[in-house]
Amino acid sequence: MKKIFVVSIIFFAFLRAYAGDEILIVPAPEAGAFSNSDPTKALLWDQDSSKAVVVFIPGGDGFIKLNQAVPSSKVRGITKVVAMLTDPSVTSGTLSAAFLPSPYSLGTAHYPPARFSEEHIKRVVSVLKEIKEKTKKPIWLYGHSNGTISTFEVFNYLQAKAEDDLLAGLIVSGSRNVIRLPEKINKPVLFIHHKDDGCEGTPYSDAYKHYEKLKAINSARVSFATVTTHIEPAGNPCMSGVHMFDNDYEEVAKIIDGFVNAP
Repeated sequence: MKKIFVVSIIFFAFLRAYAGDEILIVPAPEAGAFSNSDPTKALLWDQDSSKAVVVFIPGGDGFIKLNQAVPSSKVRGITKVVAMLTDPSVTSGTLSAAFLPSPYSLGTAHYPPARFSEEHIKRVVSVLKEIKEKTKKPIWLYGHSNGTISTFEVFNYLQAKAEDDLLAGLIVSGSRNVIRLPEKINKPVLFIHHKDDGCEGTPYSDAYKHYEKLKAINSARVSFATVTTHIEPAGNPCMSGVHMFDNDYEEVAKIIDGFVNAP
């Protein structure tokens, strides 16, 4: 299979952080196959009045260096989707959000095994537990593209350890064709996919098949939202355009907001 590298492009304006914007730093797990001693960092946008936290795992190689807290209003690229969940002028504003990249590349020679690796999964889990401890709020795990591999692997890992109550639900957009669905699940799951997604590893048809399989075994809510606004990719269809929901972040944010807040 050809390697698919989906880049999640994020531009940060490094300005003074607003209240509630902070970097969480969690020590690295024990050495593994893709050993890296750097701690895992997450950018948390918490709101005292929020009812849940949506934690976003990016696609591509997953690597973004976080050095300073950044206001959610200054985020660019697809991460703007989760940032908008905290903005009452766009969504209900009843959610907090977090951005969780990898401190090292999950691409190149390590792709895709690094997304399935126990070391990567443990890093995600350790940060989720830190966010849960800090906020005391339900956590929804959201992955885009290659990040959807991580999302389901984290759930599978937690379920095997009888710790899946750490997650309130799962959200996946532009989902990969190689995700490993759980054999059983009782959590709300939302699929979001663009009908014209032209990235080789994220065809619409495969995403819908995964949705149907999961809906058949899940006693909780499972929904599939189709985005139709057409945006021409600027080159590689895995790096821009409809796959990355370019300039369509508000619609996606509203879909997520509606699903998480549904009764």
